[in-house]
Amino acid sequence: MTIRTTTSTVEFAASFKLPGDEEILPAGVYRIDTDEEGFEAKERTVYRRVETRLRIETPGRTVHRRVDPEELTAALQRDREMSLSKVVAECAGPESEKNVPQVGSGRPEASASSSIFRTARSWFQLPKAGKWTQRP
Repeated sequence: MTIRTTTSTVEFAASFKLPGDEEILPAGVYRIDTDEEGFEAKERTVYRRVETRLRIETPGRTVHRRVDPEELTAALQRDREMSLSKVVAECAGPESEKNVPQVGSGRPEASASSSIFRTARSWFQLPKAGKWTQRP
């Protein structure tokens, strides 16, 4: 039985808190260590995740905290949604903040004032005509 450890990095744009912890962690880049146990099969080795740890590095000290991968993924998703909402609000300007659709709030109303996306005309070539035609 072999154990392999893979290391990846994640980045939080804002401070965050994982379920089950009282400590609020600052925004930044964190390393994730994942231990997997290897099992020999007939044709290949199969790995099963045993443990996932969040590496918290502070000046003079490094702490490894066990985390649930699903909780970590949910925290990253919340962080991305909050970051996206802030960017959309900044791009829309202060006069239209009330019309900015919130991420995760469902489909926004189909009105021109609430949409942050603009329609752009596209051009394509008809296969038989051989002329460029503007799409309506």
